[in-house]
Amino acid sequence: MKCYLYDGSFWGLLTAISIALDDFSEKNRIIAKDEFCADLFTEPVEIATEIERVQRLLFEFKNYLNYEQLQDMQYVFLANEPEREDLLLKYLHLIKISQGAMSKNDRNTVVLKLHRLSNQVAFEVHRYQGLVRFRKLVEGIFYAPIKPKHNVVKLLAPHFIRRFTDQRFVIQDIGRCTGIYYDLHECRYLSFLEVNERLIAATLNLEINANEIYDQEEVSYQKLWCEYFREASIFERKNLKLQRQHLPKKYRDHLVEIFEE
Repeated sequence: MKCYLYDGSFWGLLTAISIALDDFSEKNRIIAKDEFCADLFTEPVEIATEIERVQRLLFEFKNYLNYEQLQDMQYVFLANEPEREDLLLKYLHLIKISQGAMSKNDRNTVVLKLHRLSNQVAFEVHRYQGLVRFRKLVEGIFYAPIKPKHNVVKLLAPHFIRRFTDQRFVIQDIGRCTGIYYDLHECRYLSFLEVNERLIAATLNLEINANEIYDQEEVSYQKLWCEYFREASIFERKNLKLQRQHLPKKYRDHLVEIFEE
């Protein structure tokens, strides 16, 4: 069994898929170099990213895949799924041998799984577009921590650039130590962004070092918003089960208005 090792990028994965399709076998696998563990039954094959090979691959499939299907592939690549590379390899092999006929056939298990994963990633992007909470730091930068299941932080960039064109901001995926930074001119992806424990603690508890970390006006606004949130709620109509249904607990850790729960 061969295991194709790529550099962890989407272009690197497409390069590995292009090579694996030329010598396709159900047993072969694709995995990022950093995640590979050697064993006696696997032949590792290191793949260098080749943009020209990727372009040839995309040209080969241009009559079989539309923009939405290519987007599905990108979303699957960002999914928290250990076998996502193998899924994409099997999907493109299926498209190739069927000449595009199977691309939308959800009765096929490979196509169905790919669409489900893509929808999960898209749903999480949509959720976080409404659940990201920025805090203004003393440096004047707006900061928002998130902890998504999937690697969606890059997909949030277009939405928040459109909404906040006049302010510098950072959105950090604290689980993966990555993030995006917008400096009023361009948005950059940060492949490593160290987690500041004091900053995260302050987002979870307003009383912890808040005046040292947040802009003074920010602290006042947060307290005012929490007070409004508490006063606007009707205790007699509190329905925790319905709250969890509409807003699962995994999304609540870094919401300004949920300090007291």
